[in-house]
Order: sequence, then C-alpha cells, then structure tokens
Amino acid sequence: MKSIGKTLKEILRMKKMSQVELSRTLNFTPSYISALCSNDDMTCSKLAEICRLININPAIFFNDIPLSQYTLEDITAGDGINLPEVQLPQQSSLQYSEELIKAHERTIDILTRQIDILNGTIQALTSSKSTDA
Repeated sequence: MKSIGKTLKEILRMKKMSQVELSRTLNFTPSYISALCSNDDMTCSKLAEICRLININPAIFFNDIPLSQYTLEDITAGDGINLPEVQLPQQSSLQYSEELIKAHERTIDILTRQIDILNGTIQALTSSKSTDA
C-alpha cells in the first residue's frame, strides 16, 4: 500500500498546491499539515475531509498503482466516470488472512500460557489449603 503522507505530498505537488495553502483550505496549522505529509498516521475521516476539500478521489491512496502513472485529471474526484478503482492484488487478501491467523495463533499461545500459570497457582493454593487443614 502507498504511504498516505508521501502520496498526499505528491498530490499537492501535482496540484501545484503548497502545504501552507492546504492548511488555509482546511483551517489547520501549517505544522499540522507538514506532520500529516510526513507520516501515515491519519484517521479515515481526516483523509476523507482532505480529499473532499481538494477534490481528490480517496481511492488513489489505497491502490498499488504508482501515482506517477496518473494525471491530475485521473485523480480528481468527479461524477464517478474514469475514477481509478481500488485495486488490491489477489495475494493481498491472502497475505492479510495469513497475518491475521498468525496473530490469532500468537494470542492463543499467550492465553494458553496464562491459563497454565493460573492452573499452577490454583493447584498451589489448593495444596497449601490441604496441608493447612
């Protein structure tokens, strides 16, 4: 997937729009826009707002086609005609599924170890009560 901040910066360059101009359009500080363009930590609602205000199709951020293959007209939001579609490679969903399964397996391993620890604690407490009686 593309870097959202880097893609936003490239779109601004294509639109011949500075980060300062974008900050005025969005009513944000220039330093906040600079931070958005420097990293990928942005909420979906913030990205949607930026796209709406600068008239950019948000799908451009989520496909694997390099931005250099588009014209400004291609990425400009419109009536739905000629808008680039989100194109995820078929392996992408498979990779995601595999990563999700691995994450769940790690969670199960952690929980299993926690259960073993708790069972050991319960056994120790039960044994100590039997010895005390």
